[in-house]
Amino acid sequence: MGTEFSKNLVSFKDCPHKCNDGYYIDPYKSGNKRVECSYCRDKRREVVSSNSVDKDLNETLKKVLLLPEVLTGTAFDADTVLPDYFIKTLASTSVVEVKKQMKSLIDDAIVGELPNHSIMFNFGKKAVEDNFIYPLMVRSYIAGRTVTPLMTIPYIAKLRNIHEQYSTDAELDVITFDDIIKRDLCVVMIDAGASYTGINVVKGLMQLRASNRKPTIIVTNSWGSQIQDMTSEEGYYAYNLATLYSVEYVKKAEYKTNNKAPVSPISMTSEAFNQMTGVR
Repeated sequence: MGTEFSKNLVSFKDCPHKCNDGYYIDPYKSGNKRVECSYCRDKRREVVSSNSVDKDLNETLKKVLLLPEVLTGTAFDADTVLPDYFIKTLASTSVVEVKKQMKSLIDDAIVGELPNHSIMFNFGKKAVEDNFIYPLMVRSYIAGRTVTPLMTIPYIAKLRNIHEQYSTDAELDVITFDDIIKRDLCVVMIDAGASYTGINVVKGLMQLRASNRKPTIIVTNSWGSQIQDMTSEEGYYAYNLATLYSVEYVKKAEYKTNNKAPVSPISMTSEAFNQMTGVR
C-alpha cells in the first residue's frame, strides 16, 4: 500500500512535520507562526503530475476528487473552454469578461487564494467547461486548499439525504455532506436537465457554505428565472448569492452571412436606370 492521505487530502501521514491542513507551527520562527509544509506541498504536486510517483496515491486522488486520468494536469487555456467555432456566435465583450474572470480564478488558485464571494459561470451551450474546472481544482489542491469532488445535483442530494437520515455519515462515502459544507473549494455543475428541486439543492448548499464563509463556484448549463434568482445584483458580493459571469449571444444575422434574408427588388425610374448604366 502506498503513502496515505490524511482525511482532508492535503497533508500526508508520513509528513515529517506532522502538519495540519498543509501547515505547521515552527517553534524557531518569531511568534510561533504557521509555516507552509513544503514536504506535503511537493508531494501534492507529484501526485497530480505523475502516475509513477505512487500509483496507489494517484488512484486515490482521482477517486476522491473524481478527476479523469487525462484531466489531472494543471494546464489552462481559456480558448479551449470557449473554442473559436463557438465564439463567433457570442458578443465579444462578454467573452472578454468571462475569460478575464476565469484567468483570475486560475491565477489565484496557484497561490491558494480563494474569492471572497460565490461565483456562477454561464459559458454557453457549446463550451468545454472541464478545461476550466479541472485546472482550478487541481491547482487549488496543490496550493494546499481542501477541495471537494466536482459536485453534481444528484451527488449533493445523495449526500444530504444520507446526512439527514443518519446520525453520522463519516464512513458512508468518499466525502460527507458536512465535508462539502466546510471544505475551501467546492465546484458545482448544474446540468441542462436540472429541475426546480435540483436547482434548490444547489442553492441550499451555497447558503450552508456561506455560513462557514466558503465560496461556491457554480458552472451552469441551465438558464431561467430560478437560476438568476441565485445570483447577486451587480456590484454586490456575497457567499450566499453568486456573482454571475455569462456569455451573451449575438443575433444570427450578425454571424451567419451565408444565410441572409432575401433582398427585395428595388424599383427604379427609367431615367435613373439610364443614368446608372450610362445610357443616354
